[in-house]
Amino acid sequence: MKRTLFLLLALLGMPSLRGQISGWNVRLEEKTLSAWSGAQSFSAAAWNNQMLVVGGRSAGLHIRHPFAAFLVSEANASLHVIDPANLSHWALPVDSLPIAVQDQFLSTNMQSVQLDSMLYLMGGYGYMNSLAMHSTHGRITAIHVPQMIAAIQQGNGAAARAAIRTWADPRFAWTGGVARELNGQVFLAGGQFFHGSYNPMGPNHGPGFSQNYHDGYVHFSLVDDGDSLAVMNFTSVTDSALMHRRDYNMTHTVDPSTGALRLTAFSGVFQPGANLPWHDIVDLSPAGLSLRIGASQLLNQYHSAHFGLWDSVNSTFSTVFLGGIGEYLVQSDGNLIQDPNVPFTKHISAIVETPNGSSEYYLGDMPDFLGAGAEFFPIHSAMQHGIISTAELPTLPNATVLIGYMVGGIRSTGPNIFFSNGSNLSTSNDKIYEVWLDASGIGVPSEVLVQNWAQFDQAGQLRLGGGDLSASDVCAYDSSGRIVYHGPLWANVEGYTLPESLAWEPGAYILRFDSGESLRAVK
Repeated sequence: MKRTLFLLLALLGMPSLRGQISGWNVRLEEKTLSAWSGAQSFSAAAWNNQMLVVGGRSAGLHIRHPFAAFLVSEANASLHVIDPANLSHWALPVDSLPIAVQDQFLSTNMQSVQLDSMLYLMGGYGYMNSLAMHSTHGRITAIHVPQMIAAIQQGNGAAARAAIRTWADPRFAWTGGVARELNGQVFLAGGQFFHGSYNPMGPNHGPGFSQNYHDGYVHFSLVDDGDSLAVMNFTSVTDSALMHRRDYNMTHTVDPSTGALRLTAFSGVFQPGANLPWHDIVDLSPAGLSLRIGASQLLNQYHSAHFGLWDSVNSTFSTVFLGGIGEYLVQSDGNLIQDPNVPFTKHISAIVETPNGSSEYYLGDMPDFLGAGAEFFPIHSAMQHGIISTAELPTLPNATVLIGYMVGGIRSTGPNIFFSNGSNLSTSNDKIYEVWLDASGIGVPSEVLVQNWAQFDQAGQLRLGGGDLSASDVCAYDSSGRIVYHGPLWANVEGYTLPESLAWEPGAYILRFDSGESLRAVK
């Protein structure tokens, strides 16, 4: 049975967002793919409108019990090829591949980047037979994508093995980060090194584990002659204030002020002082990291399927997020509520940036709790880096354009299943979804109106604003977790401030309110 979902994505024609403007509907149509049982948190590559799926998990959300979390039996034990236009699917078991890569190909949350016909897999978390325990793989593996797709379609294990080359390299012992190419360099950002069995009670319970966030990014170039692989100019940049995050979305975006391509890190988890997502947005370019002042993301904060839309005429860039997990929920009356359990969400949202700043928009709901750990597979010939320009879209009234597919991810039976420990509360999603743009939308999407913010001004004073914070005390923590202030806010004409007598050292600060909401400010 096919289900269709209509959402409004407005192409903003005026920075004030007032009045009626023409727009595009985002339409999702569910499709059934024969013999595809789904996967989530995998790596993917595209070639000739076919999708290669490697790694990840074939089950749903990992449960809380350490002895039953991230089981080998729940790993995605095959490589898959998906032809979404023809609803065709092929698979080849991982045990057909070289022993050196089998454990990595059974891991989850690898980082990957496709450079032309090559897919490079880095790291990943899973069971390692060589250690007889779970850990993060220090390995980079190259896959020749068209050769691998052909091998899988032919069921040819020997050809699949010939399409793979792999090297042990501890520099790539990452999981939960993101790798993207920009200006000929690979940027590998965020993420962590995790060694041992997962345990939500912490590293000192049970057999224990060690966990270290990478707190920054590396950039490098790959020189591949088809035989050997050279990692050149490997440079590490540490910034714990901005990049202490994992399981997030980092996408290509266009700077609306300059038209330059860059990378943008959205939200992710976890704040050092609380088990909550970040709310801030960080842009990354060859010049380094830049906190997007005054911008925040409250919806769709974990890794999810997403795509970009660039309107060069109106200097507007929109990043659309399809479902996932988020700390805030939009109610039927349009109000936001916080759920500190950070539930699965049906929401679809967009971060819209103009030269005047960024805003977050709630576009509507998915039919189910979908999207977490999914990938967007672009199909439109004009899409580059997951972005489509409105100049490439038809101008005819009632035009409709298929731009891609949402593939995989988690399908949850409810918002807060993590604390239930049931075995059938979520699965990997075995449906795929066509993503259409329809030129029939009229109106303005619903802006997330209450977005509290905190930032330092040029004088070094901490300023806060957004909603009504007058009745709330705030607790300010520095990056080490030390409380530097606990008390009321001081109202002024621009919002709120803290006592000017406070001496703020350079660094990142977490502000926790009585409501449980958290903000971050960087000096």
